This record gives sequence, structure tokens and C-alpha cells, in this order.
Amino acid sequence: MSAVTLSEDAGIATLSIDQPQGKVNVLSRRLWAELEEALTLLRAKTGLSGLMIVSSKPGIFIAGADIRELAEVPSAEHLPTREFMNAGHRVLAMLATMPFPTAACIDGAALGGGLEVALACDLRLAGTHPRVSLGLPEVSLGLIPGWGGTQRTPRLIGPATTFDLIVDGEPLDADRALERGLVNAIVPSEMLHTETVRHLIAVNGTYMSNRTRHSLPVPIAEHPATLAGMADGLADSGMMNAMSLSAEALQARRDGVPEGAKRLAALAAIDVIDGGCRLPLDEALAVEHQAFMQLTATPECRSLIAAFFAKRGK
Repeated sequence: MSAVTLSEDAGIATLSIDQPQGKVNVLSRRLWAELEEALTLLRAKTGLSGLMIVSSKPGIFIAGADIRELAEVPSAEHLPTREFMNAGHRVLAMLATMPFPTAACIDGAALGGGLEVALACDLRLAGTHPRVSLGLPEVSLGLIPGWGGTQRTPRLIGPATTFDLIVDGEPLDADRALERGLVNAIVPSEMLHTETVRHLIAVNGTYMSNRTRHSLPVPIAEHPATLAGMADGLADSGMMNAMSLSAEALQARRDGVPEGAKRLAALAAIDVIDGGCRLPLDEALAVEHQAFMQLTATPECRSLIAAFFAKRGK
């Protein structure tokens, strides 16, 4: 039974995810394959003016990757793991370049790879379900986001908030996600699909320019923002980014990472976010991918994933 269902109404396609025999949607090899097949069909279809991705599971968008795919990776060159990660990159690259605007309807948990799917869309709208949560908690497993999270996030909300989201690993509720710029709007859950259609129609003239901007390096001014300039409202985003990525700020981030099994991944996240912000998106994604694969084979990652399964009795 397929986890992906396609429908269309008045030129807007809906891709609904509902993995059978499970309480949550997780990004498995099979789900990536089904998503790739669905997006291929939609890309070839004429007459579409937008796509929204929804979940049919209450309180869940996508809970993240299928962690079983990442357990006991013997080396950074492990071919099955590389193929699993490459499948996600391939699908999200397709999603990010669809010939019409795309939107994620988030009315529940969008964590890890689930949020990375939403980040590859042009728009993200949150519903009012109490379980709405957006986060990139991979550091808790000794990993970093591996499907674009370290690179699409700073291009959307800036490096400072990206560091908070990834290095600290704390998810955001809908209100904080809106405040930080991670979602475009919060609407009542019963109106989420209708409002998403309205947003897709409204963004139709600007989504391509946003895609172009997000494919470039993060704007970093020559001179960082100062406290005085911030107080006077004279600090633009490039100056704020320069302050967040200054040598002093980065060292403070590193110094603030606590000892323990998560430290290696947290430090890697800081380096990958910093380095990737200075590159075009396609090059930055390659940097992320290599760092992710290196972490999969570390003792810290194996230990944290084993603890993850033990906690859930699996």
C-alpha cells in the first residue's frame, strides 16, 4: 500500500503522506522512492499552478528519518547509507525546483528530515494543532542534519537562529517558528489547506526570485553589526550575519558546547553552517553531506542511536 496519494483541484496539486501501519511518517528508502515517483509525475503534468504537501496523520507532518537506516554504519563510505542519503538529496532537489510554487502544510511535528522537506518548499504554513513542532534535533543522535538543514535554514532565517536550532537541538512551537521566520503564517488547522492555496496563488510571481536568492551564499557584510548600530536600527541582515559568523562569535559557540557524546556533532554543525554560508547552495550541500557521512561511523553516533532505541524498547 502506497504512503503517497496525489490529488488536484483547480490547478493546485496535493501530495498527501500517510505511511501505512505506523503512527508517524518517517523518511525511509521506500518513502523517498514514492516521493520521487510522485514529483516526477507532477513535474511532467501541464496546467498545475502549485503544490502543497500534507500529512494525513493527526499531529504529525514527518517525524524525521527512519533511524534504522542509520544504525551501525561501519564506515563513512558505507554504500547503502550513501544511497539512502543521496535519495533524499535527489528528491529535495526536485522539490526545490518544481515548475510552480510549493508549500508544506505543517499541522504537527516536522522534525529532522521532516523539517528539511518543508525547507525545500517555497512556503511553510503551520496549523494550530497542539503538537506543531519544528526542529532539527540530529545532534542528539551524534549527527547533523543531512538533507540540507544546515544550509537551507540559514538562507531562510539567518545563521544565528540556525545555530540555536541545530546546535542546541530545541524545537520551536508554531508561534516561535513564525517569530523566527521559519514559517510564513499560522492559520487555524481547519483552514490550513484553504489558506495554503491562497498563499500559493499570492506567491506565484515572486517564488523564482526567492529561489535564486536562496541558492547563493548567505549575505555577509564586510563589517559586522555593532550594538550601537543595532540600537539605532542601522544593522542590516548582512551585518547581523557577519556578527554571527565572526571569529569571536564562532569561538564562543564552540566554547559553549558541553562535553559528552553530542559534542562532536555539535562542533561539526558549527563548522558546516559557518563554511556553507559562504558557498553557493549546491556546494554547501556537498560540504554538509560529507560531514554527515563522517559522523555516521563514529562511536558517539552509534552509542547515541543505540540509546535512542533502548529508550523506546526496540
